[in-house]
Amino acid sequence: MFLAPLLLADTAMGLALGVTELATRPGTASAPRGRIKSHPAAAAERLLTATWNRSLAVDLPGILAQCKLTAQVIDIDAPTEGYFLAGDDNKVHTLVINKAMSLVGRRYAVAHMLGHMALKHTDVPMETRANFSLNATSRQERDANEFALNVLIPTEGLEFMMARHRTVEKLTQVYGVSPVAMTQRINAYFGIA
Repeated sequence: MFLAPLLLADTAMGLALGVTELATRPGTASAPRGRIKSHPAAAAERLLTATWNRSLAVDLPGILAQCKLTAQVIDIDAPTEGYFLAGDDNKVHTLVINKAMSLVGRRYAVAHMLGHMALKHTDVPMETRANFSLNATSRQERDANEFALNVLIPTEGLEFMMARHRTVEKLTQVYGVSPVAMTQRINAYFGIA
């Protein structure tokens, strides 16, 4: 295996997602409160429609398997938090994640990297902690972050879970995300900037 020159449009995930097919798949939930979904949110919903088993926390290993991808958690020198590996066919098959990250951080990194693939981003650099920030400078990174939040905290059932658990702390435990991620997602869900 070697470091991928990212040709993400023709990856195993791209083929598994079948973007045209999923865009017309029946049963896709509508945007909450009549809002128009952004492209990353719609892409996340298509991925979840095709692969999610409705478990909470979202089963990322299961989603990766259905997309014919794997994740490896290894020691990586800082500041790198993750990168893509391609096989001899020059297609991405593996997401490599830094072992030094927390479990919640690793989950976010995987969802973020899936976002790059689903959104067909090209020239994706090595992932650093700054890429996962609200203040990411690149549009690609911000879109991958929005995708990650929508995959890890699906719209389906979010209001029910918020009513049931009532605190960000409890919701983070249910969804397997950080308090910052949960707060961002709740704010986005309700249209709070």
